[in-house]
Amino acid sequence: DLITQTRQTLIEERAKKEKERMEEELVKKATANAKLSLPRIMIEREIYRLMQDFESQLNAQAINLEQYYHFTGMNDQMLREQAEPGAIERLRTTLVLDAIAEKENCVPSREEILLILLSIVFTSFG
Repeated sequence: DLITQTRQTLIEERAKKEKERMEEELVKKATANAKLSLPRIMIEREIYRLMQDFESQLNAQAINLEQYYHFTGMNDQMLREQAEPGAIERLRTTLVLDAIAEKENCVPSREEILLILLSIVFTSFG
């Protein structure tokens, strides 16, 4: 019945959120313990990627970067400075997870890759 189905859905969603929270916590701990020195060029490239993503999100809302700067009182340099901590964290996480995957010899199967790509396509393009 509907009540049982709703209850089961809520239980599954709660379990999924808890699993995601635990995975995120493990990644944060692994990243925090990693001793990494990131070259400035890597950080700059990641900042550029983040800014490109942000600009695409703005464009999807019919706002360009110049309008955003006008509305918020920010400028390119301020946005870059704001993006830097996220860029560094993203790089650290990527490098740590790549190192773990290499050490553990984690290689996705062709089917897993295709499923992820299909998921991205359907999420991005509906």
